Amino acid sequence: MPDFDVVVLGGGTSGVLVATGLAHAGRSVALVEAGLVGGESPYLACLPSKSMLASARRGETWEHAVARRNEVTGHLDDSMFAARLADTGVRLIRGTGQVREPGTIEVTAAGRGRPGQPDQPEKTVLGYADLVIATGSEPLAPPVEGLTDVPTWTSAEALSSQDLPRHLIVMGAGPAGCELTQIYAAFGSQVTLIEAEPQVLPYEAPFAGEILSDALRRTGADLRLGSPVVKAAPLDKGLALILADGTSLEGDRILLATGRRPRLAGLGLDKLGITPSAGGALPVDATCRVHTANGQPTGTEGQQPSTPARSIPAPPQPAATAAQPAAVLGQATTVPGQATTGPGQAGGTTGPPAAAAAQAATAVGAFPGQPAAATGAFPGQPANAARRTAAAPGQPVAAPGQPVSGPGQAGGTTGQPTAATGPPAAAPGQPTGAAGQQPNAAPGQPAGTTGQPAVAVTGQPATASVQPATTPEQPNAAPSQPATATGQPATASAQPASAPEQPNAATGQPATASGQPATAAAEPVGATGPPATGTGRVWAAGDVTGIAPYTHTARYQASVIIANILGERRVADYRAIPRCVYTTPSVCCVGVTPGQAAAAGIQLRTVGHDLAETGRAAVEDDDRGRIELYADMTGGDTLVGAAAVGRGAEEWMGELSLAIRAGIPLKMLADVVHAFPTYGEAIERSLRELAVGAPEGDDR
Repeated sequence: MPDFDVVVLGGGTSGVLVATGLAHAGRSVALVEAGLVGGESPYLACLPSKSMLASARRGETWEHAVARRNEVTGHLDDSMFAARLADTGVRLIRGTGQVREPGTIEVTAAGRGRPGQPDQPEKTVLGYADLVIATGSEPLAPPVEGLTDVPTWTSAEALSSQDLPRHLIVMGAGPAGCELTQIYAAFGSQVTLIEAEPQVLPYEAPFAGEILSDALRRTGADLRLGSPVVKAAPLDKGLALILADGTSLEGDRILLATGRRPRLAGLGLDKLGITPSAGGALPVDATCRVHTANGQPTGTEGQQPSTPARSIPAPPQPAATAAQPAAVLGQATTVPGQATTGPGQAGGTTGPPAAAAAQAATAVGAFPGQPAAATGAFPGQPANAARRTAAAPGQPVAAPGQPVSGPGQAGGTTGQPTAATGPPAAAPGQPTGAAGQQPNAAPGQPAGTTGQPAVAVTGQPATASVQPATTPEQPNAAPSQPATATGQPATASAQPASAPEQPNAATGQPATASGQPATAAAEPVGATGPPATGTGRVWAAGDVTGIAPYTHTARYQASVIIANILGERRVADYRAIPRCVYTTPSVCCVGVTPGQAAAAGIQLRTVGHDLAETGRAAVEDDDRGRIELYADMTGGDTLVGAAAVGRGAEEWMGELSLAIRAGIPLKMLADVVHAFPTYGEAIERSLRELAVGAPEGDDR
């Protein structure tokens, strides 16, 4: 019998959520973390950056902003998170874990016990039934000659420092680089922002980069776009950089915002037969379960938990998702915010090349919750190699943050699952369990000649249907009625009629090019009786998966893992993960980008309106900003992407994330009334133009 039902490696956002959620449901859980419990997001990334940006908007002094930042981050004290773990019964072991053999982890203590706590032994051996890997990511420096000889900062160092450099050079104009540029420029530093691509936010819609570039220049930043750094050298005071165009720059310090990679070194995953992808990410399926190098799911099913479930109810979980996730093992995808297929990786056997085939190497970094497109980097950044500030030619890259297929891993499925006539047959490598679950790509499936996955505009394999099916996630025909022996739900006679705004009925069913799911039978959610656990199953969440590497994705994946470990079949869907930049004005994008669609050969219908057309812009005396909406011209009447720049855009774009995720028809969206005066007026005008061909007249 294992020591713990679940061992979690990594105490960041997803690790803490998985540990506390499972402990609350009665599982015995140990969490291993050598650094700050809670991860980088609350201490060294998301919260401190947003605090500094807010202080800059309020016109505060540097000293006041730093003091406020330190309060927000709890002065880097993780005792609150540690206490939360203890309160739920999670055993926190401060150290680093390494797989010794399947089912066993050896933990090396990080140091002596904290004040008031007993010393921990140097080595601790833990047995587990389920292992969750949530070790996050680490910054990756670009391959620039002499870079190690000059003073540099990582984003974490920049957001925990008391110093205000006289001249700061920021390398990488992704979300993190742009936010840090605005922070330091607003407080008086002379800031130079360098980007190898010809625009900031190079993998978002061009208008977003143009508006943000203008805002950064107004803050006082000097932007050097389209020329990578080729050499760095120390000076008596500071440093010098040489760009590819021959330009020479001097500064006090370089801030590296050029990418991140999954933190997997030393975990001993080879002992479990797990091989990271070419970009360093763990190959996971739709349930966030890690697969081995031969495409097989880790572990076995059907074991009972080592400790009986307590009578405490589990935290409420969202309903099981119905649509096929945008980036899972063996599936083609181009959803923004996911890692790319590496050079020579298997691609889909049919369809257009990957959306990012024409884009430059490695991904843009960001704060957690930011796009993984090529520069910038807080935790939640792409699992790819650092972006080409040194401009490595010929290296393929996907749309922001696409997951990288593992060596020899099939990039596409062998065909479409059977629709409503019955459960799809499991492909080789499918996790064991009830029939009717999402098939995985067959191990050793041949790759396409391009080395890129085949994509639809949603980043999912296309089917002939463009209409949603009957109500998804349908429970058994009657309350508490068990499923049939095959794991399929009871007959459709008790199911409600179809609804046009609902996603597909089959969990894990591939979507059509328009974002509309295909038709298939619903899958039961959960089962009666105590849920069984697996033996030796391995799960992964957060940056280590290379999928939409943002904090909000890590939280989402944690909830998926909790549900599946507890026996409630659930799959993830990444089509509508928001990508935000919290500058002034802010940027919020979701779904497909114009660049992705163009690279995939998919024709979008684009409608956009300036925020200056809204009553709110007049009230705020701020007419900066624009919104664009994207619909697939050939795939139906649903929205597949959106991008906006404007004051608080991340706050008023949520409805479009819902619209894309749920596949709500354009005509229904166009019938939604927005309050006046709000920036939502621009959304309403754009939706009506997409739905009926012309916006409603301006009657301000």
